[in-house]
This record gives sequence, structure tokens and C-alpha cells, in this order.
Amino acid sequence: MKKIHVAPNNATHDLPLWVAQQEGLFAAEGIEVEFIAEDRSASRPVQGETLTPVASVIMAGQKETLIETGQAQVFNACEWGCIIRAHSGQSGAKIIQRRPVVYAHTLLVRGDSPVQLPEDMAGRTIGITWPSGNYFMAFKMLEGYLPTDQIRVVDMGGRRKNFEGFLAGDVEATINFEPYTSTAERMGARAIVEGLDQGEEVGSPDMDEATRIGWSRALSKAVEMINADPFKYYPMIIDAELPGRITPQEVRWQRVRYVPPSPYSRESFEATYRWMRDHKMIEGEARYEDLVFTG
Repeated sequence: MKKIHVAPNNATHDLPLWVAQQEGLFAAEGIEVEFIAEDRSASRPVQGETLTPVASVIMAGQKETLIETGQAQVFNACEWGCIIRAHSGQSGAKIIQRRPVVYAHTLLVRGDSPVQLPEDMAGRTIGITWPSGNYFMAFKMLEGYLPTDQIRVVDMGGRRKNFEGFLAGDVEATINFEPYTSTAERMGARAIVEGLDQGEEVGSPDMDEATRIGWSRALSKAVEMINADPFKYYPMIIDAELPGRITPQEVRWQRVRYVPPSPYSRESFEATYRWMRDHKMIEGEARYEDLVFTG
């Protein structure tokens, strides 16, 4: 058995991994998987609108510390974050593939907000988690409507803090994903704009090609099982993220699609890297061959 330690992400993104473990799919591929618990005590405090340079913040996180110190061999994250992690890390970890979930980032306002259209968000505060995919998606979703300098993001210190801070009125809008989105809507929030995201998985150099292939095959089978009987597995997400706040039947799961993992293409990398360079989200030169496993 090849042993793999997995650094944690949220339940919506990690569900295929959990199912592959629960249903013995990793074991069938000769892979022993151990999940490292999420360290919620390490959540960063609210930083407001002063955002620390992205690479220094990302590489100090739990996932990154675990993989940089050899305590974990794999994690998943948003696309721009994976590029930065692979570019900034010293461990030799690279992007393996696109992760097996496509999901919507939803920008929400409270029911009493005057905002009706995306362009109404000019200069209004938007709760995000820095550095995370909803920061990236704030600009992706709104730049078709607003000049970049009118998109005002505020770091709320984590997905749960973002959710609770929005409900408390600390910011005028929030960007989050399911099951937080449906829970907020049931409390009167309104969706203004949505954007789909997928992200990637990053693996350490000691995750050899045969292990990566078996890993991917197990996740593909897990996706099949989730899609064949989704409400067998959706409660795992609710229990981990918002226990007692919403039922699986109340969540708009059409905002989440579980799909087989797929290769991360050079074309996708180049397009995202150029966009990141234009937005000063990454420094230095990054090459596809250096950041992505290609064989």
C-alpha cells in the first residue's frame, strides 16, 4: 500500500475524496489514505481591506505547511491559488489535475439591499476569504460590469466568518458557495451574480505517476457513486459545514456538480497565468512544465 496524507479543504470540495475513502476505492487502488484534520484554531482574524501579498499568506496556511514539510502529499484548491502554491513552494509539489467538482461562487446581498444588478455593486463592500477562490472570482464575475478599482473586497477571515459576518451586516455583500449560499437565501439573501469554478489538485513529488493514476481512477469512481445516489452523501457536507442550519433537501445542489477529474491543460494554465499577471496576483515567471505534472 502507498500511504497518502491529505491536507484538508472544505466538505463541498473534499466530498469525492471522502467517498473514495469510505467506499474502499482508494484501497482498491493500493492507496492507504489518511485525512489530516482541519485546524480551525489557525483561522486568520479579519484583515479588512489591507490584503497581505498573496504568496506570503498562502504559503503560511495549513495545507501549504503540511505539504512543504512533507506531512501531506496532496490537497485541492482554486485554480489561481494552485498556480501560486506550485510557483512559490520549495517542496517540488505540482498540479496533478483538475479536481472533481465544479461549483458556483455566488455573490449575495441581504433582502433589504438596494442592489439589484451587478453594476450596482460599485464601491460596495464584498466579503471574501483572502486568499481563496472567492477573491479571484470577485474580479472574474464583476469586471464585465464594473471597473476593477470599483470592486471592493474585504477579507472576513474564513468561509464561516464570511457567512456570519454577512448575516450580521458587517459587509454589504458576500461571495460564498453551497451550502452557505442556500442557507443565506433561506434567511432572505438574494443572488446577484454567479460564476463557475473548478480548481485543481496539487501533489508532492513522492506521489509517483502510478499513484497519481490510481488516485484519479478512485476519484472518478467516487464521482459515479455520488451522482448515482447524491442524497446518500450530501448529508456529509451539511454535517461538516452547517450542522442543524439547513437540510440537504433545502440546498440548491445544481450549483455543485461532481465530475471526473481531468487533465489541466497548457491552454487553461496560460490563460489563467496571463490574467493573474495582468492583475498583479503573481510575481516572476511561471512555466507550465515547472508547475504541472505532465507524465
